[in-house]
Amino acid sequence: MERKERIARRVARRADLPAEADGLIRGLIGTSNASELGAGRRKRLAPALEDLRQGRFADAAAAFEREARSAAPGSAIAVLAAESRLGVGLSHVHAGNFGVARRELERALELDLGQAAAARVLARVLLRSGEPAVALAWLDHAAIDGEESHGMLLLRAACLESAGDREAAGHALDRALAAALRAPLPAFRRAWLPPPSVGEDDGDTQNSAASRHADRRCRWALRVFETRPAEAAQHLETALALNPRYLRARLALGLVRLQQRRAREAVEELEAARELEPTYPDVRAWLGLARLAAGDPRGALRTLERAVALQREFARAHRHLALVYHALGLGSSARRATLRGWIRDTEVTPLAGRPALAGLSADAADEPELRRALAIRPGSPDLHLALGRRLLGRGDHGEARTAFRAALTMRPDYTTASLELARSEIALARLPEAERQLTRVVDARPAWVDAQALLGRTRLLLGNPAGAVAPLRAAVRQRPELEPARSDLGWAVLGQGTRTPPGKDRGRAA
Repeated sequence: MERKERIARRVARRADLPAEADGLIRGLIGTSNASELGAGRRKRLAPALEDLRQGRFADAAAAFEREARSAAPGSAIAVLAAESRLGVGLSHVHAGNFGVARRELERALELDLGQAAAARVLARVLLRSGEPAVALAWLDHAAIDGEESHGMLLLRAACLESAGDREAAGHALDRALAAALRAPLPAFRRAWLPPPSVGEDDGDTQNSAASRHADRRCRWALRVFETRPAEAAQHLETALALNPRYLRARLALGLVRLQQRRAREAVEELEAARELEPTYPDVRAWLGLARLAAGDPRGALRTLERAVALQREFARAHRHLALVYHALGLGSSARRATLRGWIRDTEVTPLAGRPALAGLSADAADEPELRRALAIRPGSPDLHLALGRRLLGRGDHGEARTAFRAALTMRPDYTTASLELARSEIALARLPEAERQLTRVVDARPAWVDAQALLGRTRLLLGNPAGAVAPLRAAVRQRPELEPARSDLGWAVLGQGTRTPPGKDRGRAA
């Protein structure tokens, strides 16, 4: 009994898979376990602990397992080895190497039977491998973690359907629908969440110059999303007042409202986001869920069927569609959608303690979290962008530039990464390259005030005030109160006809 209670406590503080968006793993790296090691062992294992922190999972696992040979399963050192194996397994799930992933996840559970996250991911792998009965056994084992989210209940329904037990699959769908209506976004175990990250633009959010930038307001909001949703909503509303067409902020505000269970307001915000970008499947997937939560399953059906038409392999949209079909009494369609929603899914977003918000959770992560996430999902431009921002914030301009360029290699039209790359180029005194990047950004998005203002500032620094006038006027026209751009425009107008960098003129004028 004592062992069972010990496992239960360990599972309760371990990661789980709300899988609402994309199989988010919380608590992947149990750094608290390091404190359970003796001082001598901590010192000896310092390189392995750093490997684990930085996402070098295979190296960490090998070191921890050597140390764990004489330790009992579930001991502190075995838990660290298991978490390392889980990281390796997740990287193989994301890459589609399910056979290797299965071996790594089974090894993680041998080391620490309390790894609820490993059990849930293993259940996904086993379902794909045609072993639903074994998958169900692991889901039952993971259920010691507490009440299952609607994503996990859908996984249970998929396993039961695959095993041929349609009646039990229907009951699991009943429970999944009830859970989705009760809590459309997964509940966060706040007691175990880390504090919001401190980044390059934190500080006095009300009075600093950064508070006048919509992008930074949005990032502040995402850092407090899971712990202080009301404050997050205020930041997002301010961001949208600054830039009403800011799609990312509009989507995030819709999700905050969904988390607050204000479903009708969530529908309004997500509908506005859909109008801004009609082809963005993520918006439609969340909008469908919000409409279901607001009591409009027919509207949810139209929205989600369109999301699936835009992207046939969009597993999360299929899962939301399964809930809608079940709400409408379309049992066979619901069961088929549930299977599609899990068998097609290879997505994992391993950011510890972060909300399962596709494409948004990286904004709240710190540098070690992002490096671990990139070890699992090296092809994610959003993660490279977020890492670059963290590096830029601590003054590592060269490494930041590398991260931004990696994001653009994966997604050449990623204008946000181009803007951040330009910032790093300016910090490295590579002004001509910064100008080229910014010119591409404003050509693609002429209404982006920050890009126009930065392009004007860059041309001033290059000694080209005549070329700075047009982008600065465009910025001031849209945001007359933007004082840095107004000041730069004044210098640009005064400096037309000269080729003198503005710094010297400003010094003499002062």
